[in-house]
Amino acid sequence: MPRIGRINRKGNYYHIISRGQRKNPIFFSNDDMDVYIKYLSEELEHLDIELIAYCLIRNHVHILVRVIDDPISKLMHPLNTRYALYFNNKYDTVGHVFQGRYKCIPVTDEIYLYTDVNYINFNAVKHHIVENIEDYKYTSFHCYEEDKSQCLIPVTIPHFPTKELFDIDVIFHEDEGYIGTEEDYRTFEKRSDGRQNSRDRDRTSRRAVLKQLLADALKEYQTTLHLHEK
Repeated sequence: MPRIGRINRKGNYYHIISRGQRKNPIFFSNDDMDVYIKYLSEELEHLDIELIAYCLIRNHVHILVRVIDDPISKLMHPLNTRYALYFNNKYDTVGHVFQGRYKCIPVTDEIYLYTDVNYINFNAVKHHIVENIEDYKYTSFHCYEEDKSQCLIPVTIPHFPTKELFDIDVIFHEDEGYIGTEEDYRTFEKRSDGRQNSRDRDRTSRRAVLKQLLADALKEYQTTLHLHEK
């Protein structure tokens, strides 16, 4: 089944989750987390994407962003690829570091956004890593404090209320990360169908060429073979 693409609607917020393969650790030390933070900061420098919140846990990462002009894939693909190369090189391993594609969840209302910021900022407490979030380094909680000296990457703090951001007629598919207007969805489906039709035509064309090559070879060697259409 072809992989379904995602709609990244400009101006909307998305909660991104990257997990370790089979829930394995992706960070074994603070140095590993420092590298991931460094890569995240570097990738954001040349993208028109706002970082809203983040938290790194031993076997997964939470990132909340707002799409301004660039799609999320321009951030997450190079970020996770760079970190996987670092991880495999450092620990002399091969194969996937992350569990498939990152999960991308659209934030569809103001309450969800407010709750999501707090959920990510306090995620280390939720997982019982620390009792007091002030004691955990790898969270954007510190960016929301008055004293931002411990903030690792600058974030854009949403201005509440933000109801007007969500006052649109949207379609929403949680598993695949669709969000947008009906026109967005129709355009997306049309492009998806077009790509599938193109792939089908390519397969048919290749099959015809192979059948002709086989027929020519059989004729040359004066033998026959019954070809059955599928």
